[in-house]
Amino acid sequence: MSDAGEGLRQTLKGQALREWKDAQIENVIYWFSKIYLGGIPPTITDDSAFLSFISILSATEALARFRFGEPGNGERFRKFVIDYYPDPYPALATELWGFRNGLIHAFSTKPFALTHHSSGFHLNDRAYSWGTGGKILNAEDFYSALLVATQRYFTDLR
Repeated sequence: MSDAGEGLRQTLKGQALREWKDAQIENVIYWFSKIYLGGIPPTITDDSAFLSFISILSATEALARFRFGEPGNGERFRKFVIDYYPDPYPALATELWGFRNGLIHAFSTKPFALTHHSSGFHLNDRAYSWGTGGKILNAEDFYSALLVATQRYFTDLR
């Protein structure tokens, strides 16, 4: 094969690889959007709002793994929150990682109190009757922050 023919072959091979990667990216975006972004809102009810928080944290962890790969779970989770979540979440990255661990491993919501359908309380510092105080997370607002982070990441990815 001539040098010109080999160059064309390499160009076409590179183009095919880019198209394959683009198709894989779009496939991940489609399924992530369908499963997480479409699946979370129906869980924000009196009976299952707790599960919406688990799903939001799980979605964040999945995106962090896609974005950063091999660093440890906590490091990449915090980095994803810092890089992609809107303010004021980057300043809460460490607390959100602690929240994730407590929720997943110990059925604990510390350092947050959880609510839903109560946007006015979101991220307010409150003393609540069952504890010593802390910030309140409202499910819809937390989900909204996930949407912003997801859009930012997918824009970077494309």
